[in-house]
Amino acid sequence: MRYSFTGKTLGCELDENEQLWLKTNQPQLFYLHRERKAYGYFSFNSVYDCGVHICDKYEIAIDFNRMEYRSLPKVYEVGNRIRKVAKLYNKDLIDLHQYPDNRLCLLRPDVFTAVFEKRPFTIHIFCEIINSFLYWQSYFEKFGQGPWAAEEHGWDWLKQYIQV
Repeated sequence: MRYSFTGKTLGCELDENEQLWLKTNQPQLFYLHRERKAYGYFSFNSVYDCGVHICDKYEIAIDFNRMEYRSLPKVYEVGNRIRKVAKLYNKDLIDLHQYPDNRLCLLRPDVFTAVFEKRPFTIHIFCEIINSFLYWQSYFEKFGQGPWAAEEHGWDWLKQYIQV
């Protein structure tokens, strides 16, 4: 990924190899180079430690133009599926880690920093993060609970380490 600064924000664009990787591994997700955005269906066929095999897909949009410093490109679930699941289970949308604008809360900034402090951020790793997030959503949709404990919201987790 090549990064660029515009104003106070950091954006990135996929190089040719990453575009090819995305086209090969997510053929229903189309990267628009000029817009630095991707649209379409993100598909996965995964089994995590919980042992449940899930094959599914979500309609998403990825905006590579705007990222908060040392964070992820913005990903939106545009098919409203998570919103429908929240309503079905009488959950607040944020409990399923989606903001009102449909943007997904994929990873806390501190976790991102810890994970990528010593290794490069690549489209392959980014798609793994999206994959595990969507797997969690599909599992929740099917069973009414997550396959593993979800990340805490915001920075409240820090209160255990500092005196407020």
